[in-house]
Amino acid sequence: MFSASECPPESETWLGIIKNTVHVGEEHRLCVAVYITKCAHILAIISPILQQHDLAAAEAQYECLVQQLGEAEEQVDQYVETTGPIDYSQDLTLYMHNMYLSASIKSHSYILYLANLLMHSGRSQRPSQAELRAQRAHCVRRVRAAAQQIVDNSLAALSTLKAARDRPPWVLFDALKMVWPLTSVYVSGVALAAQRTQAHAGLLFIGHEVGVRQALHAVAENRTLSLEARLPLRVEYGDGDDDTTRAYVE
Repeated sequence: MFSASECPPESETWLGIIKNTVHVGEEHRLCVAVYITKCAHILAIISPILQQHDLAAAEAQYECLVQQLGEAEEQVDQYVETTGPIDYSQDLTLYMHNMYLSASIKSHSYILYLANLLMHSGRSQRPSQAELRAQRAHCVRRVRAAAQQIVDNSLAALSTLKAARDRPPWVLFDALKMVWPLTSVYVSGVALAAQRTQAHAGLLFIGHEVGVRQALHAVAENRTLSLEARLPLRVEYGDGDDDTTRAYVE
């Protein structure tokens, strides 16, 4: 997920074996693992398109990628509906939920960047500009909702870490489990500024106070992307004529 590359080719086989031998209580972890592999596949396709500014590939792949992510999300939703409320009081279950949220943030962010790129191209008939704007709004909502859940979950966990005396070994392991979820919020170009600030504060605490130095090396995910991918297109119409002024806005 971090490098936007495919999971190992053996992943599907491994997950199939695990599915056939899954123990009680492990179903949620398997569901999240399957979701993450699908997100990794989607990101592996989108990343070179964005890096190479490949408008033809963006237009050809967009609808299929949106569908794939939608189906992956639907499978998770169906699992939750079927099994009922999930007990997030269990550390590993909460960790896997945060991993799901992190994957959702990155995947929806990349779909949004793809939509931005197509909006700027101005040549896409399908999807239309209206469809691209609607998809972008959907992605923004999903990213910010997931980011808030991660922030809320992490603030509660960090309170426990801060209260721990003498920092026993379990503190280090609990801190490690928060690094990637908090990083996914902090580096997101779509999450709210307040969410990124809270995530950054958590990472600084984990890095400086707990000693997990990986928490101090987060880099903005969209820094290497073109402006057309990072920012949406706003079209402003002049008074009384058909002239338009295109502006990049956040």
